[in-house]
Amino acid sequence: MQRRLIAAILAVVLAGVGALLLFNYVSNADARAMANQEPVEVLVVTTTVPADTLGSALGPFVTTKQIPKVALAPGALTSLDTVQDLATIVELQPGEQLIQSRFGAPGTGANGDIKIPENMEVVTISLEDQRLVGTRLIAGSRVSAYATFDDATKRIFSDVVVVSAKEGLVTLAAKPSDVENLVLSMELGKVWLAESSVAPSSVAPITIEKLMK
Repeated sequence: MQRRLIAAILAVVLAGVGALLLFNYVSNADARAMANQEPVEVLVVTTTVPADTLGSALGPFVTTKQIPKVALAPGALTSLDTVQDLATIVELQPGEQLIQSRFGAPGTGANGDIKIPENMEVVTISLEDQRLVGTRLIAGSRVSAYATFDDATKRIFSDVVVVSAKEGLVTLAAKPSDVENLVLSMELGKVWLAESSVAPSSVAPITIEKLMK
């Protein structure tokens, strides 16, 4: 009799625990569902945006809209701050959320390739990582090149666009005269690439004699 009473009490206790756990699970699920319905702000396209439009010019083409959090696209933007200097790589349609992956360096195509101007030539060089600005270079980066012959170093070009950069190889789109200077420097001297500044300033060649003064 006593064993049956204990078993009955345990059954009641276990049932109560199970009901409590189920209640907590359902409550948490409801809370998660409600959280996903919370409104969040996102930028939405209002007018068709042509490909290669600068982020800094998108103000008239987008508006801020509130949508349920569950509908927020990965990488959706709430401001244009991070894309000011980038450009759209595809045409944007009214109603779509503005997302980071739709942007790239100006002149970049949808597949990540750089559009090569007709007056440019494409050349690939192989250099050690330290001569290629480490791993910073990507399609759309702009670089300067410095060549050293004997005891003198000179900048041979600046603000040249990178078409691609991978595993010690960098492909550039440059004017024929810049390609000519680069090839000669690669063959007879040593070359370093540097990431160009926004407005490269002029610089005179440097020699060991000048450096030691």
